Amino acid sequence: MEIDLKLHPKQFDVFNDTRRFKIVIAGRRWGKSRLAVAEAVAGAIQTEMNGYDLQDMGVFIVAPTHDQAKR
Repeated sequence: MEIDLKLHPKQFDVFNDTRRFKIVIAGRRWGKSRLAVAEAVAGAIQTEMNGYDLQDMGVFIVAPTHDQAKR
């Protein structure tokens, strides 16, 4: 299975970083939300590939507003 995350090179650097906690200092329109979605999707896929059923686990994606969370 292949999913095109469409991350720019700096986002991809952060995405590939193996550290548990990541701090990104970036301005508006850098793509922090897109990066967060990519991390969440990758985590969910990895969890399913390890044999866990996502229906048994809580998965949360949080956004500042309801509209942003829906998108």
